[in-house]
Amino acid sequence: MPGPLRVGALLDGEALPAWAHRLLFQATATPVAELALIVLRDGQARPARPRAPFAFRAYQTLDRRLFGGRSDHAEPIVDSPLLASCPRLVATPIVCDGGEALAPETVEAIRA
Repeated sequence: MPGPLRVGALLDGEALPAWAHRLLFQATATPVAELALIVLRDGQARPARPRAPFAFRAYQTLDRRLFGGRSDHAEPIVDSPLLASCPRLVATPIVCDGGEALAPETVEAIRA
């Protein structure tokens, strides 16, 4: 029988939005998958995030007022035991047509 599926996560930083943390936790909570590697974006290479459009900010405000007691799906999770024991690789993305890519040496390090 084959071993568990090895899952890797590409993250912008150590803090992970609650929804992404929940997704990784649920995916690796079974014997079918394991979190094998975290690839972190080099902190110096982080692009500036544009401000959310007005309509989305208005929705967030209304959502918090109506359902304020529920947890925020975007709340950052820091120092999670899920991520603490996982090996890390820091990578600087290469800007290319229409987005970003990983350098060939980074891809080889991931495969190793």
